[in-house]
Amino acid sequence: AADIKVSAGDFFSPNNEEIKNRYAAEIMARLDYDAVCAGDQEFRTGADFFQDIFSRYDLPIVNANLQLCDEQSCAVFGKPYIIKEVKGVKIGITGVTSESCFLFYPKSIKERLKFTSTPREALEELVPVMRKKCDYVFALVHAGEKEVEEIASSVKGIDVIFSGHTQTLTYKRGKPVIVQAGPSARFAGELTMRIEGKKTEYENKFFSLTDDVAKDEWGLSLNERYLIEYKKSLEKFKK
Repeated sequence: AADIKVSAGDFFSPNNEEIKNRYAAEIMARLDYDAVCAGDQEFRTGADFFQDIFSRYDLPIVNANLQLCDEQSCAVFGKPYIIKEVKGVKIGITGVTSESCFLFYPKSIKERLKFTSTPREALEELVPVMRKKCDYVFALVHAGEKEVEEIASSVKGIDVIFSGHTQTLTYKRGKPVIVQAGPSARFAGELTMRIEGKKTEYENKFFSLTDDVAKDEWGLSLNERYLIEYKKSLEKFKK
């Protein structure tokens, strides 16, 4: 078997926690994802912080509809899509983020972001291009449930939607398949594809990340470093 690792966003804290988010990015880099989509929480600590982290850890961002802006101009980040070949099968992966996810964010954050299109518009334009190059198309969609459902029913050519933002355990069969692995890294999702000729079967599993999961020495060491730095950061409030 060959694995493709993806995330549909919100791997940073929903709060403005720079220390925690730096360590989260280090974990993401260590896990060696193939593609990740930026969610709203990735910008909770600010666009500059996100841009620095994205560059420092070389996170494999796929992004088809969002730009980062400064006072002079706006610029794309990441790639609109990637193509991953697994055992001779070409899988295209793209990512889109909904502006609606930022509804309650402060102006200082929202004014640094430019949405060039809605997720649906971006996918309607990009998926046909990808289909000419790929056997399968995966879409990482960071949006509300209703918007994800609208994309699933209206945009042709998507095989699997990996959704984010709503933090729910989701597995919906159909064309496309829709999956989401729940909140706060409590679960890992595994979607297995079995391809026989022109027939593709999908099987989804959720794994609960509880105490019975084998300990990881690198992870324990990182957590210890995080706690030390976090406790030091609290000292300034005691003075």
